[in-house]
Amino acid sequence: MRLIMIIVVIFTGCSTINPKMLVNPYEPLYYRGTDSFDNKDYTTAIEAYSRFLEKCPDSSFTIPAKLNLAMAYYHQEKWQLTQSTLKDVKITDSAISKFVNDTLATCEKKLNPNGSTTSEKTETQPQEEVVITITDAYLDNADMLNLTGTVSREGKIYIGQIAADFQKDNTFTIISRWRKGKPIIISWRKDGLEQTLDYYPDNEEPQAPDGLFRRNMSDNTVELEWNDNDEGDIKGYKLYYQLSGSGSLQEVRDIIEDTDFEVVGLQNLIDGANKTFRFYLRAVDKMNNYSDPSDTLEVTLP
Repeated sequence: MRLIMIIVVIFTGCSTINPKMLVNPYEPLYYRGTDSFDNKDYTTAIEAYSRFLEKCPDSSFTIPAKLNLAMAYYHQEKWQLTQSTLKDVKITDSAISKFVNDTLATCEKKLNPNGSTTSEKTETQPQEEVVITITDAYLDNADMLNLTGTVSREGKIYIGQIAADFQKDNTFTIISRWRKGKPIIISWRKDGLEQTLDYYPDNEEPQAPDGLFRRNMSDNTVELEWNDNDEGDIKGYKLYYQLSGSGSLQEVRDIIEDTDFEVVGLQNLIDGANKTFRFYLRAVDKMNNYSDPSDTLEVTLP
């Protein structure tokens, strides 16, 4: 009897806890989506809400998540995605229900300005697949991602609300912020139609440089040379050096674009009779991925 009473007390106590204290591990995705939506960052909101709904299709937050996801699509003029997200949402509140119906009607007009239904348009005018190809990608000095690419069909290219600049032959350039490890969602839009590409910028390390050797030296300088890295996206090389044994690590501040460099001012680093320096390199690609260090070269000044 005592055991039964303990179970009842525990159960009753849990039932009075604020629901926000019982955190579903995926609920932060909902709140992240809501914060992003409020800040008009609709791309991030779409990503967060979509993941939340995938993980929690029957949560108490499912309906508001679907409504906000649909409106994020709506603000990006993704009419078909807005429709498909709203069509299965069951609303009991009459004011919200009217808002949903009005939004669906607006999407229908955007998709079918001549008055045909979406289903009719799908049967008579199947959407041609649009191929978006990224031909070059690099991070500039402000860590902004610069993309160059082509698209197989006339239209507009966007990252979020940022529109690309077009040149001849449907070649485009576009600049966007990017969080490492995340995809860049690129969308093609025309006449209410849309296709998207999830582009993952390169995050692989380049090969370590090799062939580092001393070409010339004096009592204050060392001239170094190494083999060119034959990968096509190498931006240059970072050079590091230190007095062997006890010296602090030095580095050449700028990225070296050539395959040779003269290090000067070494006399200022010499400690007593020790004149031996250690040098090594790392390759850097266009996405600021750094390679492993090269083999170390030791040079003793005269």
